[in-house]
Amino acid sequence: MLTVEMGQMGDMGKIELKETFMTTRELADLLRVSEMTVRRLASRGEIACYRFGRKMRFSVDDVQEFMKRSKTRDKAMEVRERGLFNELKGD
Repeated sequence: MLTVEMGQMGDMGKIELKETFMTTRELADLLRVSEMTVRRLASRGEIACYRFGRKMRFSVDDVQEFMKRSKTRDKAMEVRERGLFNELKGD
């Protein structure tokens, strides 16, 4: 994981970035998928990435957002929440 700080140019002309990035391999390991799957997700725009030539880097914030969007809900829970379970039981 790479952490850089975004900010003003320092005295020595350095650009400081404050953001944490993951490599394709790190993200694949985190999601427990192949690197090819991560590349496909990025190519389809499902997860944002930064490209440097052929290299991809993923912001931890973007990864967290992707994971929130990708979360599915249990269908039984949805039925219970809507009160349909009680209707099916005849209550």
